[in-house]
Amino acid sequence: HLNSCERLCEAVVCALERLEVAREGETDANKEAKLAKKADKARKKAEDAAAKKSKAKVGNKKEGDERDNNDDEEDTAVAAADAALDPAAQHISPAFSFVRANLSTLTPTGVDGLISHAVGRSKLLTPDSVLVRGLRRGVGVHHTMAEKKYREAVELLFRSRYMQVVFATSSLAYSIHMPCRTVVFAGDSLSLSALDYNQMAGRAGRRGYDLIGNVVFFGL
Repeated sequence: HLNSCERLCEAVVCALERLEVAREGETDANKEAKLAKKADKARKKAEDAAAKKSKAKVGNKKEGDERDNNDDEEDTAVAAADAALDPAAQHISPAFSFVRANLSTLTPTGVDGLISHAVGRSKLLTPDSVLVRGLRRGVGVHHTMAEKKYREAVELLFRSRYMQVVFATSSLAYSIHMPCRTVVFAGDSLSLSALDYNQMAGRAGRRGYDLIGNVVFFGL
């Protein structure tokens, strides 16, 4: 069951994905095949480098060799992970994403760690879930019924300036530091009180970044 925030997120993410596929003329299967091919190529390159490194250390003691082999395996795993994190490998075009990696204070590895942690501790989310795919495109959801680890990932990604769009209820109105440039009220609700409105609208305008904040009413 999806609430209104999740339905909005799903609509945006799916629209971005459809437009990207239409523009590139590729199917999802082709995307997965290219991603796997790039990851395999990076893994093979790391393994070749590890093999050359181990040959140069033939005269080392057995204990030292075992330690080097463990290091080589870690290097191979890191190289494969980096290949999977590469935007080109994921085929997520900046034109179809709200991610601003050049503005983010997080590294690609840090972003992937946050997302993986949220998915790994979740009973509902999988790597293919629309909410997780949304995180990769800079779109998140925040409401009280969302899982805690997912909400924490959204908060950190947004504060780091990696994520640019968050669909939220009044859960962001109190005690959570997530200022933004623009707040959009999408639709009307009987549960929107004057206090909630003031709190939510007050998030618009980031101290030190924006001279003014924008409040937009959509679908009212």
